Amino acid sequence: MSGAGGVKSANYMYNVAPKDGSVLAMLNPGATMVPLLRKGQKAIRFKTRDLNWLGTASVRTYTIAFWHKSPIHTVEDLKKRQAIMVTSGRSSMSYLIPHFINAVAGTKMKIILGYKDGEDINMALERGEGEGRGNFYSGFNGVRPHWIREKNSFYFKTRTGPS
Repeated sequence: MSGAGGVKSANYMYNVAPKDGSVLAMLNPGATMVPLLRKGQKAIRFKTRDLNWLGTASVRTYTIAFWHKSPIHTVEDLKKRQAIMVTSGRSSMSYLIPHFINAVAGTKMKIILGYKDGEDINMALERGEGEGRGNFYSGFNGVRPHWIREKNSFYFKTRTGPS
């Protein structure tokens, strides 16, 4: 079930799906954090603690990457210049993390909402509608490996030592 960064699926599992084990969901880890971060929002109709878990939230590397034509290469660049980020909605990790970084680090990421899904977001970047997006590294590597392989589509800054 696509939509809402996983919140739609979590709502369905919590409120509609049979509780007999016949329906399973693999929720985006960010969706499970939404009720904890956005209390009182009408779209959230589930309690993370009350879901029945078969496993744990996966540990994956989350990245924020910028299209090769963007002048953004460092956090300092993000503090000096507004960068256009594209995402699906306010419940997705690609909204929550840049929003959090803006609040904590003083960066200037302008987050454009409304893209249907990851593929729509990727195409928006290719069309030049945005400069960057957040995603799990495995998401970039699994869907658009040539973006990484060619090293001219996305700019990833890798840090190997202390800040």
